[in-house]
Amino acid sequence: MDGLWEAAAFQRERRIIADQEAKSDIYICADDDCLPESEPFIQKALAIMGRHPDYGILSLWPSNEHIHPWTPPDEEKPLLVSGVAHHDTEVMEHVSVGGIRFCRKGVMGEWPALEGRGYDGTHCMALRKAGYRAGYFLDILMTHVGKSYSTVWR
Repeated sequence: MDGLWEAAAFQRERRIIADQEAKSDIYICADDDCLPESEPFIQKALAIMGRHPDYGILSLWPSNEHIHPWTPPDEEKPLLVSGVAHHDTEVMEHVSVGGIRFCRKGVMGEWPALEGRGYDGTHCMALRKAGYRAGYFLDILMTHVGKSYSTVWR
């Protein structure tokens, strides 16, 4: 098994374990190279998750990356909750999110198999197929310390 596949397989397995072991309806699954930029962010994020029950995952906004609004391709539009990507003053739906994730326990049903070299996009696609959105909090920030320094993706 090559290192890229092993790293991606780990991403799937850690999410399954986090979901199984979570003690609350919403839990955090964080990458080890991401740091929140402000305190307190947990209560604010939980309040936003409460106002957006259609989101299965919301991730902190990576302030040191360039995230553009998502325009889904025509073949994915039927999977969207309303047929269009959602965007309001608190959250923005996106094709793939990661970093520091607030996740809803038990919404996945069956966890998808690994596809490609990463699991963020696979996870988000499976959420859409289950009737949920994935997106970013617009004003809860994190720093992706590992940006451009990863030894996994070459």
